[in-house]
Amino acid sequence: MSSSSQQKKSQILLAVCDNQQQSELQTIISQNYTTICFSSETQIIDALKFHGNDISAAIIDINIALPILKEIRKNSSLAGLPILISTDQENSDKEDELLNLDAIDFLKTPFNKRRVLNRIKMAIKFSEVQKAIQDLEHDELTGLLTRKAFIR
Repeated sequence: MSSSSQQKKSQILLAVCDNQQQSELQTIISQNYTTICFSSETQIIDALKFHGNDISAAIIDINIALPILKEIRKNSSLAGLPILISTDQENSDKEDELLNLDAIDFLKTPFNKRRVLNRIKMAIKFSEVQKAIQDLEHDELTGLLTRKAFIR
């Protein structure tokens, strides 16, 4: 077995209200990632709170994203989780509000397989880079800022 087939697939939380869109996204994503599907706000928030370290990114429907994103951003351990928003509508006010809550990107219907996979991959890489920078700026033993980070 090759080392790439032995690697564990990253988990993507999928919270899309429309069954057809959820099925379409799941088909696209499942080739490269493991999907975890939820439909209620409570299930999504609980899954992220208890299994957030195992989830690499989340795709949330625009219709339920605002209260979920507000709750996620209150939790410091989930602050760096990349959130992509699934949408079938043009609503710049709602999109602006979600961007203010650090939504990474929007996946518009009809979904393009290549774009969806690329946006997920880039969101995960961006999150990993942010975590690496955070780790480098803080002393491993004390958790305090390093000298360079403190001066900057």
